[in-house]
Amino acid sequence: MSSTNADDKYGGGFIGYLRGTQSLTSAFWLAGVYPAILILVSVFLIKKIFDADFVILLLLTFILTLPTRCFAWFSIFRCIGNTDKTLWSVLAGIVVTIDILHKLIYWPTVGFAYYDTVQRKARVAQDRERCAQELHKQSGFPETDISVGYSKSYPDDEEPYYKLYVSNSRREEYKCRVLGQTVSIERKRS
Repeated sequence: MSSTNADDKYGGGFIGYLRGTQSLTSAFWLAGVYPAILILVSVFLIKKIFDADFVILLLLTFILTLPTRCFAWFSIFRCIGNTDKTLWSVLAGIVVTIDILHKLIYWPTVGFAYYDTVQRKARVAQDRERCAQELHKQSGFPETDISVGYSKSYPDDEEPYYKLYVSNSRREEYKCRVLGQTVSIERKRS
């Protein structure tokens, strides 16, 4: 019996992919491409149905993708010789290698970007709290009357600042700059 026959000693199916007895076409499409498309469609539907957060979708994609991609890569490399056309073997090897390199670069980049975003949001929340506390300390306004803009303003000719609003009898606006441990407050001129 030929090693390209799916009815070999180890049979076809899942074990046939692991043993390398399936055809390259089957390994490439059934173990590689179709599961990737199915995961992509599933994640898209989850986004539409549950309105999931982007970070949750990235984590879900990673969790679903990693085992299926590892299985696909292994299967395709094991079955790479099971074709009559050398060109298809070479192309399949190139595609799998590019996919592996993509995942080795993409997932650490996504992880770092997520970590950086979480850290930045924590710094912004801390800076906003420090601004509100400093205005309360300097002016005596109740902290419940002070609201802080969510993000920094970046004027062309100045350092970036947070907008502070005081909701009392007259609405007042302040600028808060956080530079290291220093927090400075100044009233915004209308």
